[in-house]
Amino acid sequence: MAQLHVRHIKQAVLKDFNHLLAQDDLKNKSDSDKEDAILTRAQMAYVLSFISGCDNEQAANSITDGYLDNGIDSIFYSRVNQVLYFGQSKWRNNGNGSIDVGSVRKFLSGINKIINSNYSRVSDKIKEKQVEIEDALDNVNIKIVFLLCYTGNDKASDDVIEALDDFVENLNDSSDIFSYKIIKQQDIHNSVSAGKKKKIDLEVLLSHWGSVKNPYLSFYGQVAASDLAQWYKSHQENLFSPNIRMFLGSTEVNNSIISTLKSEPEKFWYFNNGITALCDKIVKKAIGGGTKEHGQFCCYGLTIVNGAQTVGSIASANQDIPEKVEHAKVPLRIISLESCPPQLEVEITKKNNTQNKIEKRDFVSLDSNQERLRVEMLMDDKEYKYKSGDVVSNPENQCGLEEATIARACAQSDISLVVDAKSGIGRLWDDIGKAPYTILFNKSLTGPQLWRLIQVYRYIEIRLTHLKKTIEGKERAISVHGNRFITHIVMQSATFDISNGSEKISHSEIEEIYKLCSFAVTTTHKKLNRKYPDSYVANVFKNQMKSADLKELVLKDIIKEMNKKKN
Repeated sequence: MAQLHVRHIKQAVLKDFNHLLAQDDLKNKSDSDKEDAILTRAQMAYVLSFISGCDNEQAANSITDGYLDNGIDSIFYSRVNQVLYFGQSKWRNNGNGSIDVGSVRKFLSGINKIINSNYSRVSDKIKEKQVEIEDALDNVNIKIVFLLCYTGNDKASDDVIEALDDFVENLNDSSDIFSYKIIKQQDIHNSVSAGKKKKIDLEVLLSHWGSVKNPYLSFYGQVAASDLAQWYKSHQENLFSPNIRMFLGSTEVNNSIISTLKSEPEKFWYFNNGITALCDKIVKKAIGGGTKEHGQFCCYGLTIVNGAQTVGSIASANQDIPEKVEHAKVPLRIISLESCPPQLEVEITKKNNTQNKIEKRDFVSLDSNQERLRVEMLMDDKEYKYKSGDVVSNPENQCGLEEATIARACAQSDISLVVDAKSGIGRLWDDIGKAPYTILFNKSLTGPQLWRLIQVYRYIEIRLTHLKKTIEGKERAISVHGNRFITHIVMQSATFDISNGSEKISHSEIEEIYKLCSFAVTTTHKKLNRKYPDSYVANVFKNQMKSADLKELVLKDIIKEMNKKKN
């Protein structure tokens, strides 16, 4: 059976990818080695396409397998889903075995080099993807997934799992950026036998349900959160429409969803916007009779078009607190496409994912201090745009709420505010009646003070943007992911008053800002390498303890350097 499955996989991956894959580097190989290499690459491209939702051409172009590949067979950045994929593929003709720990360690070592911007002794194929990789790593919302696939049907060994777990745990630190997926023969064959986008047929139990018959048949009601967790466990990404973002893991919104499940699961229905699903056909079962208390529905070809983060968060919570998840209900509506025009599916998906949502920042407009600051700035011919939808079109005399919040957070002595400004600025707007919001915006802050502070912040940004173009490796990563930390260091060590509202930023102050920026980046790089050499740079600056440690070390060196110059 194993060899039959491998035969089916071979036919499918070659059909889709043999004509798309680069094979020039295989000319001097024996026929047997050449075939193995092509199958390894085709399998990798196939798996990437059905996991990420990319098209065949993108999947084929992602292949980096070959000389100096550092164990990395594929690199692909999905800008839609904000996921960077690194893949490793092993082809087993006999259908036995799995993936060996030596290959996995080589793969992880290669990834470690890349995420630290080390491109020494890597292939041209990988170097050609440097811009794509750097773009992904610069994205603060990035998720990085390691895909390991093989045509053996054995489970990965304990050594392999331990190596992956240790690597991911070490890199993740304070946030779940990194994860891995192991795709073995059975998983690939399931996809081949059902088509890459697997059709999902589900029996859905709705409580307190209702229906809409015109113009298109739809049903709505409450679904048990535990049922959704089981759907996700069974079907993973196949559950979601390829036109929406997949589950993004640990984000501010998703953490809030999980927090509600932990603390108030019985109120989840009231707090959540719900889920929208489409299916090819819906048939209501006779069970339950005419009552609307409970209804069982056979949904053929079901796909979720809105609510991926809700479903993924519920599934994540269900692993740790299933007893809480059992008490939660979620609003669900299911729309049948059976008698709908062809384009309706795309239209529903698009409209459901482009509606305006109320964000935490929207409530900031209720704070009278914000309007006061706007009026005070206006007296100096400056415009403060603090309401949602306001656009800063002319930075010469305009500024906005987000940069005001970041500038104020970085100007405080408390490093935790700086970490929040980087990892989740929404936390600084959580409650306009208490800290941390009231630390940043209160009656003592004047419009001129805020404007001057924003100018200091902008000059630091200008310098960091310039430095990013002239430095490489970890230093560059620090200028990107440590930008709030560096801003904080510069503001804490500046010899002039950064918020003296009566003065404009002078030429000498700009020079000091630029020098402090350069020194702060260099010193932070040195201290980070010594203190946290194996940590992923982006996560260091989302970790309060590590940021506090680095701050102490960096400021100590800056003060020492400034004292030298005085003497």
